[in-house]
Amino acid sequence: SAGELMMVLVFQLTYPLITGQTPRWYIIVPLLALIVVLTCFMMVRTSFITWVESNRKQKQTTLLGFVSFIVKQNRIIADYNRRAPCVADYETHVAAYNGADTLKMQVVLNNGYFCPWVARVCIGIYTYIAGKILISEGGGITLGIFLANIAIM
Repeated sequence: SAGELMMVLVFQLTYPLITGQTPRWYIIVPLLALIVVLTCFMMVRTSFITWVESNRKQKQTTLLGFVSFIVKQNRIIADYNRRAPCVADYETHVAAYNGADTLKMQVVLNNGYFCPWVARVCIGIYTYIAGKILISEGGGITLGIFLANIAIM
């Protein structure tokens, strides 16, 4: 969550100051990049999410209005033998609502997958950079800190 991400960032910024070490840019940069990417994603995606949800609600309202009309006018529809056209219209309204609901569910699913994938990319970048620093002599990072950072992310 965003709170955990902020706490990791605060820890990574304050820990070197407390222990007298230099800040580790190779953990701070991926965390900041993750925050920036997720913020940009939400800024760009918010208007589309709003449109998709309002479109679904409008289709649902139209469908419910049509059902209400059919229920109220049932006797007239039966008397004038208009059942088949009403059923066809009802199927059209249901198909429109199902399409809008499917689009909304696709957006929700895509939004749910975006954050974990970006986090995985950031962990991969951190693993590559910090792993090279860990292997090099005098890299200033221990295996425990390296593994703890991966576990936290």
